[in-house]
Amino acid sequence: MTKIRLALVLLSLGFHVLINDVDVVWLEDPIPYMPFDADIVGQNGMLGNKYLSFDVKAEAINTGFFFVRSNQRTIEFMQYVFMQIHLPSV
Repeated sequence: MTKIRLALVLLSLGFHVLINDVDVVWLEDPIPYMPFDADIVGQNGMLGNKYLSFDVKAEAINTGFFFVRSNQRTIEFMQYVFMQIHLPSV
């Protein structure tokens, strides 16, 4: 099962999701540091970018770490992402 599919299943069950690769080490609970007004938090997928802003058209979220709050918007978004990854392009 892919990370996106796992996240989608858990979100659909009403769980907030925090997924990270095995090479990520937490020295303390990261949840209190998540922005309360954000539905999705992830690390920038671009190395060497000097800016902290995120342009969805030019960059990608690195799935080595991401947090998603369970709500209808995020479930629909993750369904869209899953379909884009797993369905052959026409």
